[in-house]
Amino acid sequence: MHIALTILAGMKTQLAINIRKRMREMKLTQLQLAQIAGVSQVTIHKLINGKIINSSRIVDLAKALETRPEWLQYGVGEPKAEYTVDTNIKTRMFPLITEAQAARWSKKTIERIHKKALSWEITSSDPSSNAFWLTVNGNSMSTQSGTSIPDGYNILVDASKKAKHGDLVVAKRLPDSQILFKQLIIDSGEKYLKPLNEAYKLIEFDEELHQIIGVVLEANLKLA
Repeated sequence: MHIALTILAGMKTQLAINIRKRMREMKLTQLQLAQIAGVSQVTIHKLINGKIINSSRIVDLAKALETRPEWLQYGVGEPKAEYTVDTNIKTRMFPLITEAQAARWSKKTIERIHKKALSWEITSSDPSSNAFWLTVNGNSMSTQSGTSIPDGYNILVDASKKAKHGDLVVAKRLPDSQILFKQLIIDSGEKYLKPLNEAYKLIEFDEELHQIIGVVLEANLKLA
């Protein structure tokens, strides 16, 4: 019976189950949790009913429920292990996805891609909700001096931010949807995708051949 109930409950997602559990233990209403976490009551209602399967505000929810994000999202660790973080820093979580998923990224595909995310990573940046993490593949953006983002780093990409001259961007090449991580250069109306590594060639941006997916806001190396 317990197994059957667990399977049935799983239809509401691990996140929904765990939020409900902590709300019961802390005797919180939806409104109270919404106020503490700084989200809308509608969001809380959707979360506990499985209508939202992931949340970029998972850190705020974890703090409000006196637990850790990884337990709240995945059931990993102890439910009452308090998550301590500098309250002056806004922290949010976004999905780490594959290059193939990044190539398909759009507002219509976000929900499906969220379900298959490799993991959810924290940021103190303030991107739009239309953002994701991507792991750098290759060393075309690695340099000996200045800005350098080598192979293996994770980059935070905001797909709602309009790219301008000098921005680091993630683009895709059509029709094979190859992912390109480069610097956008606009010179006399002409656009180029520039590798920071001088050993790689400058790419002329062709509107019919290239499509910018988003602007890179942050880069870091995850050690564990």
